[in-house]
Amino acid sequence: MDSTITEQKFHSEFGHALSKYAKYINDRPYYPLNDLTSMSGEKLRKYASDALARLPREELDRSTRKWIEDNLVDEDAFSFHDKDGQPKFGQILQLYHTEIEKESFLLSALNGTIQQPTFKYADLLAVLKEQSSNELGAWVLCNEPDNAFANIEYLWTLGEVYEEPEQLAKIERIRGDSVQWGDCFLMLLPKSKNWLLLNTYRFSSFEISLHAKAEFVDAVLSDARLFNSMPARVRRGD
Repeated sequence: MDSTITEQKFHSEFGHALSKYAKYINDRPYYPLNDLTSMSGEKLRKYASDALARLPREELDRSTRKWIEDNLVDEDAFSFHDKDGQPKFGQILQLYHTEIEKESFLLSALNGTIQQPTFKYADLLAVLKEQSSNELGAWVLCNEPDNAFANIEYLWTLGEVYEEPEQLAKIERIRGDSVQWGDCFLMLLPKSKNWLLLNTYRFSSFEISLHAKAEFVDAVLSDARLFNSMPARVRRGD
């Protein structure tokens, strides 16, 4: 922050911005003005810096939810294909698929049912981060209880999303009876909405796929960190 700006002017300008933001999101802002007016200059500068990083992520949280509802929900179900049966993002790159025994990843691993992937999930996220120039993104956990309606269970935008492979644990923790054995999806969706990393759990199977235009798919396929042995399968329709 420019040290020549007086605290009074800062409170006025920043407070005005926060008021507009609060009205936009129909909620109490994360940094309420009455707290800011009692802070020292040093703490105020830190809050301003934090806010510049946080507010775009908060806005992304709300805009991503609406975008999914408007673009990926069709007749009360999540849909990743258009009315002609073509992938909405361009192509579908199937990265991984395995069967799951009795809704248990651990049992499946012990029995040798789970297929060994050709890449590490952290490497996949690193490639996506690089190819998308580290743009902001959102993790979204969704399900279709009893396959009757589309439900967005959880949405996270505040972390370093490309460095959070542990988000997969949310899939493992889902109990079938809690969603009436409906399909479950863990999505990683960037701000641009140019691509989608989709983790699909159907209690008897688990799949990872990348939805994107051909150029993005080709760039991911060309990365040796992911596919140095068995190539992934590209589906143009389903």
